[in-house]
Amino acid sequence: MRGCKILLVDDDPLFLELIAERLTSAGAEVRTATNAVSSFKAALEETPDLIITDVNMPGFGNGLDSVRCIREQPRLAKVPVIIVSGLSEDRMKHWDLQGIPVLQKPPVWKALEAAILKALASRDAA
Repeated sequence: MRGCKILLVDDDPLFLELIAERLTSAGAEVRTATNAVSSFKAALEETPDLIITDVNMPGFGNGLDSVRCIREQPRLAKVPVIIVSGLSEDRMKHWDLQGIPVLQKPPVWKALEAAILKALASRDAA
C-alpha cells in the first residue's frame, strides 16, 4: 500500500478522519472528498490508484453515480473501487455494482486492508 494514491469518499468527517489516518499510517497518500461531485473532480485532478467510497451522500448524485462518471473517463476507467456503506446488503443487492466489492460500515480494518491489497493486485495484473 506504500505510495499508493487513494481517494477516500464519505460524508462522515469522523469516518474520513479515522480511515485516512489508518491508510496514511500504512503508507498510502490519501485524498478525501465528501460527495459525488467533489470525488469526480478529485479523480480528474489527480488519478488515484484506488477509490474507496460510500454510496449514500448528500447533494447531487451518490457514490455509484460518481463511479459511473469516473469509469466513463478513459484514463480512470480501470481504477479499482471499493464500496464501504452503511446500507444493508438486502438494499444493495438490487443495484448493478459492476463487480465492485462492498464492505459494511464500520469496516473491520483487516477486511478493508485485504480488499485494498486485492484491488491493487488486480489493477497491477491488468
